[in-house]
Amino acid sequence: MLNITIQSYDQVYSLFYRTLLTAKVYEASATAYFGYRIYAQGEEYQTEWLKKTMKEALDKMLIIANDIDNYKEKVPRGQWDWRSDAATLREYHELITKTGWKEYNNIIFK
Repeated sequence: MLNITIQSYDQVYSLFYRTLLTAKVYEASATAYFGYRIYAQGEEYQTEWLKKTMKEALDKMLIIANDIDNYKEKVPRGQWDWRSDAATLREYHELITKTGWKEYNNIIFK
């Protein structure tokens, strides 16, 4: 018979929730970043599908950043600071929508 406590359940739940958020971080940021790299190649690559896909990813990035910021549980620190993923998402969002990357001629996604 398993002896599962509320504390051990909460610990496992928190681990899986943070893992889910991390997966969403990578999905949204990779979609926006690699979409941006294609977008920055010129108008012939700026299809409606690409723009829609990038817009959705950029919106998700801000939602996920807020989810991370609002996560109230204690987070263990390992080789990276999980909470800093929120700042990275916002930084990528800013680079794509406001300043552009210098490596891609500072093209801004509109």
